Amino acid sequence: MKTEQELIDLIISYEAACELRGVTPLTIEDFAKHPEEDRDSDFASHQLNVICSAFWNGEKIDYTNFRQKKYEIIWVWNENTAGGSGFSFGGVLCLASASFVGARHSYPSDRIARIGATRFVDIYNRFLSPYKPK
Repeated sequence: MKTEQELIDLIISYEAACELRGVTPLTIEDFAKHPEEDRDSDFASHQLNVICSAFWNGEKIDYTNFRQKKYEIIWVWNENTAGGSGFSFGGVLCLASASFVGARHSYPSDRIARIGATRFVDIYNRFLSPYKPK
């Protein structure tokens, strides 16, 4: 088992999370059978699933276990972000068993959730805002 700091130092990208989990990284081409407008968001969801799972360090997430804390990122829609409208980090919510949007994208600690939100913000934006204006 790796320490929290070791995980933070190791999981710096989707590819690093795949390596830690022992899975082959996928590419957007692997989602070619998905509807074109959903491909990037579906790929981003997959990437977040792998990243979050890697941060759990092999521990199974048990939503019937009220003692196991699960930290979810809260995103806030912002019309005035640097690149235009999009989601901004709004905080972290700790849940014992219940879950809201993004249950599979939970983290084992507040610190890791905050790092995940900032380190992987581009992936979260692709997941949360899949439809781009043409």
